[in-house]
Amino acid sequence: MEKKIIEVKNLWYKYPKSDRPALQGINLYVKEGEFLAIMGPTGSGKTTLCLSFNGLVPQYFEGGEYSGKVIVNGLSASDTPAQNLALHVGMVFQDFESQIFGTIVEEDVAFGPSNLGLDRNEIMERVSQALLALRLKGYEKRETDSLSGGEKQRLALAGIFAMKAKILVLDEPTSQLDPFGREELFSAIKKLRENYKTTIIMVEHRSEEIAKYADRVIIMKNGNIALEGHPREVFSRPDLLDFGVRPPQVCELAFSLIRKGFFPRFFPITEDDFIFAFPKLPIKKKPTYNILQEKEEIIMVEDLHYIYPNNVKALNGISFTIKKGEIVAVIGQNGSGKTTLAKHLIGLLKPTRGKVLIKGFDTREQTTSKLAKIVGYVFQNPDNQIFANSVKDEVAYGLKNLKLSKEEIEKRVSESLKFVGLEGFENYHPFLLKKGERQKVAFASIFAMKPEIFVVDEPTTGQDYLGSENMMHMLLKLNERGHTIIIITHDMRVVGKYAKRVIVLDKGKVVLDGNTRQVFNEFDILRKCYLLPPQITRIGRDLSFKGEETVLTVEDMLSRIGC
Repeated sequence: MEKKIIEVKNLWYKYPKSDRPALQGINLYVKEGEFLAIMGPTGSGKTTLCLSFNGLVPQYFEGGEYSGKVIVNGLSASDTPAQNLALHVGMVFQDFESQIFGTIVEEDVAFGPSNLGLDRNEIMERVSQALLALRLKGYEKRETDSLSGGEKQRLALAGIFAMKAKILVLDEPTSQLDPFGREELFSAIKKLRENYKTTIIMVEHRSEEIAKYADRVIIMKNGNIALEGHPREVFSRPDLLDFGVRPPQVCELAFSLIRKGFFPRFFPITEDDFIFAFPKLPIKKKPTYNILQEKEEIIMVEDLHYIYPNNVKALNGISFTIKKGEIVAVIGQNGSGKTTLAKHLIGLLKPTRGKVLIKGFDTREQTTSKLAKIVGYVFQNPDNQIFANSVKDEVAYGLKNLKLSKEEIEKRVSESLKFVGLEGFENYHPFLLKKGERQKVAFASIFAMKPEIFVVDEPTTGQDYLGSENMMHMLLKLNERGHTIIIITHDMRVVGKYAKRVIVLDKGKVVLDGNTRQVFNEFDILRKCYLLPPQITRIGRDLSFKGEETVLTVEDMLSRIGC
């Protein structure tokens, strides 16, 4: 009989000053060596449940209300000191940057094993293995502050991997990883399970990899477990969106085909399943062309180079133009130069060589405050952008610098909060809000400035399905009003659905630039850049939809197979 390494019995928890419980009578077990995925909408209790496994709930929240039992490897999680539980449970937090302590990469990864009292050879062996597993080999002497957001996330994961705890709890570990990085993470997890019988508990919004790798999925809603079962059982439910979870694209396609009268041999949940499940589909080819109307150039980047003070060469001769009203996605692996490029568009960084022109203005000759009237930038991490004590003051801050009238400021604050769906939150402290809501606050503060160009770095990070869709619909509305939109993202599904043009960066250079169909047809080049097109595009390629026929969305696919 398989050992239950975690048992949760009738667990209730309410945070201090909260008006409702975050967890409401949770009963759950996790078997040794199991891969359990926890999914559900933002605020459903996923993170709180994870924090109960390492004792942080209830031990580090004075005044919270806790009842029930959590037993971890035979220990009571509520009574055992958290530092002792850390020997059994390694956790990567949603806010992964808070776990980075070292000034250089190898020092940070060695921090945890060093605290276990291991000898130096064992520590360095673990560091080496962890860096290799997380694609950070060669980064040993890099300063942690110089890493990109995705590289920092991999570093936080490497630090936990090096601890070799029996249980790994990962809270949205792929949120800022490039597509290939996600595959590598799941491959590393697979090896850990095979070699060490490590138990994996992962909170995740993305469903494609969960369908492929997880043994069991639970879906939480309003502090309860609403659904539980094998991924095939859970993702085959046509009402899954009602629980705030988006199924894999292959499942969305299967649901649509079934409604059209096509019945599969079995219900597919992975890309490999699809061809065997639907062996005889009526294929019709219908070329589609993206035609961009000629408009004025609003951004021109010419031979742009940038070298950071620590001699890291981030950009290496980038050139492109963007026309007014375009929706452009900038993609690339972690550390490819995406965020560095974005900071040049708003003058936060000045070129080492080359130039950036915004509406004809050379950014080297303009102040950031002047450029901010033209280009609005929403940071990858909204917490780096928020500093006021209320939502209202945060949104008003930039407007006050424009020296607008009090009446105009109040009008714009009201319009902005309504646009992002935060009416009624005016007097909240931003850091009392969930991360997705803080991102909306950051977005509202930029929207209020009414810039012509929006540069949004990872707009769907940390967002559940509904939050991601809402964010992208806001950007579409802005584009319909004539604004130019530049999205920096690792979410290829978002790129396929919303972007009309894609610029691919690799090692600080532009390697692809074209309409989305053309770019997503270049499988070999994308793979060399550690990128993968959306799952539906890969399925379309299996069905011989290539070139101008490259499939970008489920609706796109349905139109190509006679539906």
